[in-house]
Amino acid sequence: MLHVLRYVTSFIDGRVRLRHPALRRHQVVAEIQPRILDIAGIRSAEFNERAGSLLLCYDPEILSRDDLIRQALPWASYLDGCLEGQPVLPPAGSPSGECKAAFPVHGKVCWRKMVNRGMLASLAVTAGSLVLGGKRVHVAAGAVFLVLAGMHAWRYRRSL
Repeated sequence: MLHVLRYVTSFIDGRVRLRHPALRRHQVVAEIQPRILDIAGIRSAEFNERAGSLLLCYDPEILSRDDLIRQALPWASYLDGCLEGQPVLPPAGSPSGECKAAFPVHGKVCWRKMVNRGMLASLAVTAGSLVLGGKRVHVAAGAVFLVLAGMHAWRYRRSL
């Protein structure tokens, strides 16, 4: 992680500025700009080739600081590779709104969907088991619902 942070000159929620010598090359900027904009949660990417900098604006509700840094690791390696003459392009941005794996690494979009769907499913099981008389299932599904509702409330505590 320190590998990425050495290029960060300013980092506040929703906005980060990076400086890297490889960003002075038009060819590098042209290659990575559309790929960075494909990452879920990225609002804009403004490059300044003269200064070798990138101003990245992102949605902190979708992409947390930790997730942004995690996604920046392969990009930092790519930029270092450009300076050494051995660039290896990182994968295109994170999946746009769809979970590609059971436990996705990219962004908060998939996490949010999993929590919301889990709450809906556990609520349905709780109601169904109440009607059908399954007390243990009702209690277990209710507990799962409460845990997921707590995670949801914690995630959106600032807007509540």
